Amino acid sequence: MIAILLLLVFLGGASSSAADGPRVRIVNSDGTLFGVLHLSKGGEALSLTQPNGSNVQVGRCANEEKMKVSSPDGTLHALVFERNCGATVDFASRVVLADARGQKLLVVLEGRPQISLVWKEGRRLEVHQSKMSADQVYHQVAQAREVTVVFVPDLRPVEASKYLDFASFNYGATGRAAGMPREFLLRLAGWSQEASGLHRSEWGSWAGPAPYGDDPRGRAKVMDGIQYDETMYRPKK
Repeated sequence: MIAILLLLVFLGGASSSAADGPRVRIVNSDGTLFGVLHLSKGGEALSLTQPNGSNVQVGRCANEEKMKVSSPDGTLHALVFERNCGATVDFASRVVLADARGQKLLVVLEGRPQISLVWKEGRRLEVHQSKMSADQVYHQVAQAREVTVVFVPDLRPVEASKYLDFASFNYGATGRAAGMPREFLLRLAGWSQEASGLHRSEWGSWAGPAPYGDDPRGRAKVMDGIQYDETMYRPKK
């Protein structure tokens, strides 16, 4: 998805208005301005203000509701969403608790594990999920909205994505081949990682200093793609 969105920078599509928040200037290798990265759509998307002043949305996330189970009294709803923030980051499976006050995030899991939600008496919610390693769990709370949340890893494991490494490599190679600066590609990948929720603070932030927020493995694959293009197809200077 990200690779497609990147092309919009040159096609002039998906315009977006600027928003408050971090603003990062990106320059080309010759020192000219490539654009300014900033949040848009209330922080739910990333946009680039080009030198001509136009704004192009270059990153966004899509949320697909997979399950909704209401509490016995009907006042609470437990929902499962799959969040897709682009080609360089895995799907994020999120369980939220919703009521009249809004939503409360209960857990963020890497990939597309099996998840089943079961309400019990006494305001207790059981989240049955695939068996996963601790590093595949990015957020987890045991209580919310006066509800006790119990996580039960009793469902079969799900095979990890086979395509993420190649997707990150291809993103780096095709983005660089299209003339996009290294820093732009790395910061955009970092934003996608942060926005998905599959993020650790030690990886930095898209708007901060390197490494810009992407996970170490993903960042390495993006760099491999960038270097592949620069080594194979660009004249040495």
